[in-house]
Amino acid sequence: MDSFEIGFVGLGAMGQAIVSRLLKAGHRLTVYDVSDGAIKVAVESGALGASSLKQLGASKKLVF
Repeated sequence: MDSFEIGFVGLGAMGQAIVSRLLKAGHRLTVYDVSDGAIKVAVESGALGASSLKQLGASKKLVF
């Protein structure tokens, strides 16, 4: 499967689980949430963190 670069917004329990699965599948993710702590958890798992929705949307082809 080819890697796909994805932006992901919302890192609650469901969002973190989805992000984890996408990372394990080899996709590159940039994530955003209103909680810096939630972003930190995703970054520690291998995602990149965005500081704003504008930053996230400006660089991704697909945003969830």
